Amino acid sequence: KELAVKDSSWWKHEINTLNDQISNEKNPYDALAYQRIKAFLGIMCYSLTNNALQNNDLQTASRILPVYTYLEPLNPDMYYFRALYFKMTGNSKGSLDNLHKAIRAGFSDKKKIEDLKASL
Repeated sequence: KELAVKDSSWWKHEINTLNDQISNEKNPYDALAYQRIKAFLGIMCYSLTNNALQNNDLQTASRILPVYTYLEPLNPDMYYFRALYFKMTGNSKGSLDNLHKAIRAGFSDKKKIEDLKASL
């Protein structure tokens, strides 16, 4: 619930705190627990963003995408979702820019890439 409720500045602070805990934790088991929390948040961002975009729920997508970006700034799926979001909001340049970032980050679903390019 909090993923779509709290604003992006709140999430940025929480993610920075989590990253600090992962980096600075002396106990390896606690560090792994923090990494699992971060991984779970990434899975939630993927699932909620995917669902929001499939259902044309741009308001929810607009709240989760910044969290996903802070959480996993190198994730190719995040960039692909951003490309879809920008396409759906009429921003072709933003869509194409994010599609290129997705490809550079390793996004390789050729059908999704071609479908998105063809729709721009």
